Amino acid sequence: MGAVVDADELLAAQRELRGSLLDSRGAVAWTPARDLAAQLLLYLDDSTRCWQLSVDWIQRNFAVDRADAGLATPAQPLYHPAWVEARSAELDVPSLRGVEVNNRAGAAHLLWTSPKPLVFAEVAQDRRFGTRTREALIATRTIAKVAIAVRYRELCLGLLCADRTVGTFPWSSDLMDRFEMIGREVLPPILAASLRFDAAAQAPHDDGADLADLTPAELKVARLAAEGLPYKQIARVLNRSFSTVDHQLRAIRRKTGASNHAQLASRLARLPLGRTGHRESSR
Repeated sequence: MGAVVDADELLAAQRELRGSLLDSRGAVAWTPARDLAAQLLLYLDDSTRCWQLSVDWIQRNFAVDRADAGLATPAQPLYHPAWVEARSAELDVPSLRGVEVNNRAGAAHLLWTSPKPLVFAEVAQDRRFGTRTREALIATRTIAKVAIAVRYRELCLGLLCADRTVGTFPWSSDLMDRFEMIGREVLPPILAASLRFDAAAQAPHDDGADLADLTPAELKVARLAAEGLPYKQIARVLNRSFSTVDHQLRAIRRKTGASNHAQLASRLARLPLGRTGHRESSR
């Protein structure tokens, strides 16, 4: 049974974020972005809802055909887009779910290290994507893409992307600045707080078990499950048998108390960068 989020702590966090994002001298000035921040604060204890609302808003306000986000850190070997996704209602836009990206090379590596959003104006010709990734993007009709890594202090939250499947990006420098503001200033503090509250709400309080109890092998499985991969795909990615993955996921659920992918994602977000899953020595 999960713990209940402390209402006073939630209210205090909402007030603090409202003050910094909406009420201070350096508050967000762009009205649509202020509206997004205000909406997200209403769901601060539901990280999945916050992420989904964010990509829905980006798809509408930046007039793109598809917007998506995937939970990730730079240390992961593979990146899986579309943990949450929003697609145009006017176009038949394919989903990015099931696409795999080398997270340590090419475009993904550049994103994690770039201080600015990256624009991929012609995906089919862009050699920053590996051959397999480029073919997968072309298969999902991705013509152009802009993306940014979402980070809050030392915590890597994920990658945020906006795609065109028809035409190109007719974005002005002002729109690029606004996309950067959303990915750098508006979303990170809200999404980081929502993951903390989500984790607190789902944390088991009977035996104190947490992610530090996972073995390195279990942590690899947990990260892929948190990204939404099914059992068979996890087994293929890690070159393990289906039964081994099933056994490890049972152990992960027992140790963490997480009963679904969203709960696992919330708890993984609490791990510091570079954590392997070992319980650290007290030395």
